[in-house]
Amino acid sequence: MVVRPGGSGRFSRFSIAAACMLAAAGFSPSAALAAEQVEQDVQAVQVTPQATTAAQPLQLEAQTRSAQNGWVIENGERYWYDYGVRAESKEVYDPGSDAWYWFDADGTMAHDKDVYLPAGNKWVRYDSAGHMVKGEDCRYGGWYYFDEVTGEMAKGVKLIEAPEGWKWVYYDATTGQMAHGEAYLSYDEYHTGWYLFDEVSGAIRYGWQCPAGAKWVYYNAVTGQMTYSEQFVPAQGSFPSGWYCFDEVTGERVIGWKWFGASGGKLVYYDPQSQGVMSHGVMKDCYGITYQFDEVTGGLLSGVVTINVGVSMNTFASLQGVASSCVTLEGWNDGNQNMNLLKFADLRRSANTVTAQQLDAFIDSTERGRTGSLHGHGQDVLDAANAYGIDAVYLLSHAIVESGWGTSALASGEHWNQHTFNGVEYPAGNYYNFFGWGAFDSNAYNGGMNYAQVNGWSSARAALLGGAKVISGGYMHSGRVIGSLGVDCSQKTLYEMRFDPLYTAASGVRSTHEYATDPQWAATIASVMASFYRQSDASADYSFAIPVFS
Repeated sequence: MVVRPGGSGRFSRFSIAAACMLAAAGFSPSAALAAEQVEQDVQAVQVTPQATTAAQPLQLEAQTRSAQNGWVIENGERYWYDYGVRAESKEVYDPGSDAWYWFDADGTMAHDKDVYLPAGNKWVRYDSAGHMVKGEDCRYGGWYYFDEVTGEMAKGVKLIEAPEGWKWVYYDATTGQMAHGEAYLSYDEYHTGWYLFDEVSGAIRYGWQCPAGAKWVYYNAVTGQMTYSEQFVPAQGSFPSGWYCFDEVTGERVIGWKWFGASGGKLVYYDPQSQGVMSHGVMKDCYGITYQFDEVTGGLLSGVVTINVGVSMNTFASLQGVASSCVTLEGWNDGNQNMNLLKFADLRRSANTVTAQQLDAFIDSTERGRTGSLHGHGQDVLDAANAYGIDAVYLLSHAIVESGWGTSALASGEHWNQHTFNGVEYPAGNYYNFFGWGAFDSNAYNGGMNYAQVNGWSSARAALLGGAKVISGGYMHSGRVIGSLGVDCSQKTLYEMRFDPLYTAASGVRSTHEYATDPQWAATIASVMASFYRQSDASADYSFAIPVFS
């Protein structure tokens, strides 16, 4: 075997060894100096293992250090030796390249690999050249960051400098990959909640945001955390400063009416016409209805009472067989994200302020109204409402919904033959039914016509007066009391007519005294009422009964 160091001289393996031995024995200082020079000149050694004899030398090429201290290439792989000991499962710093390297248990150098270093309790990464990575690095489908000094992989929230400036970002606590988009963090007690990270830079986003165009939320201007409940928010872009409300679960901006507190709480309105800021003072909603709110608290100043349902919202909804959103104040949104409070309006009236002309104008505002049997009967609607203590706008809206603006078969005054009921003969004639009384699903038309005939509804006016009488006596002014409980369960609002919450509160079971089965029945009629006020100059003056759950 032959050794070829990087110096200008050539020495046999035996002459080197002999020189070292003599130097050690003190016999030849010059020989020792020669061996020391070899030690300094040797940079690296390439070893090609093979069967050798004295006549078949092993060639070693010197690069930067001796064969026993520094880089060694064996079979095309780079290894590191420290004074004859190969580095294995070890981190090594090479001053020549000013880089850190890692050598696995078999001595091979790590490259393009993440390695856990128990000594420093840290994860680090080595690039394709085997150098420890420092700073930002993009691979494995994402961005990572490694400490500029120690090379440790960053995890959690970190402030880093980027070409666009300093930014707060989040690196996954397990993988270390930078977060983008919406993400829930439970990093520590100060960073627990929902955040939004820029889809490109990964920077934490602040203020008003609409992730994926799905919902408007607000991320705290300092912490970046999603905001919940009632909060004062400074002005930003098209959003004015003021009090806003954010859903307790989703963080979505609340639009429309919301009740705060129990029976002594307040009813407030988050105006969609001003980006959802809480209303104060005089406000006209999108339906044209004017309300007065407290200048400080934002609470509605008109008459507001609460209905203590006595059970939880989920229990009540389960009894009704509907979704929870159908039975709460907050759940009653229409397609324009505006909550119509009229479904909770007290519809009992001692006198109505609207006029027959206003009612007729609304009827004639649609093609079906102009051609249906309600046309020209605004005065009859008003007379029926005043006669039985009912809100006229509600009564007309109810008739419109049930009769299709007076165009349904039951409301069209069709001929009905004579028939006998409970031993009484009722004459043939033309009969009207605007409210669907007697129109049970099994045979709606026959049932509805028989009901109109038995009650003598042979004209549109008679049908309107008769329908108002049934609604007043059966619901709004019923004075209904539940057995020995002594609870007045009159159903004075559309919500109460549909869900009868006082009965449920008193008895703990679902009522059988509900006007309709459609969960949206009350909302549908309230929407027609709102349309009336939007199209007319009439003033809406109502008090409200809001359901409150335990």
